[in-house]
Amino acid sequence: MDKKQYEEMQSIVQFGRLAVDAMLNAMKRCGLIEKGYWLEMAVRNIYLPSTGETMIGSVRLNRSYDNENYRHDEDFYHMELRGKGWEIIDDPCGKTGSVPEVVKPCDFDPTGADEGSTAGETSSEHPLPPDGLWLSYRDDPAFVGGGQ
Repeated sequence: MDKKQYEEMQSIVQFGRLAVDAMLNAMKRCGLIEKGYWLEMAVRNIYLPSTGETMIGSVRLNRSYDNENYRHDEDFYHMELRGKGWEIIDDPCGKTGSVPEVVKPCDFDPTGADEGSTAGETSSEHPLPPDGLWLSYRDDPAFVGGGQ
């Protein structure tokens, strides 16, 4: 590993830590941590012999009910397959299948201040993370705006 690759990897890990902190705060606010839920997000390039497809990402929000098994009636599990996009594997309401390829920010303002606001449309004087992704506008550290 050369210096450039090390610095790139270090940046990705640091951004990942910010993502974990943001998700932890969100899960605490809505009581999921206290109820025993955990969140797993993965970026990978793994061949699935059972389907002959390649999984490149997944997001899973669930809890175990006996420390080993999962309750699929309370499990959210989405998987991204190369060439197919995101698919719903598990959903508490039983919905499975394809999801839209592009996920857009919602028009919801959690403060309730402006019902007409559109999340993610305002510009900022603060630098963005390497790929421009904002995870939260309330819990960001000071160097990316501190929620301002």
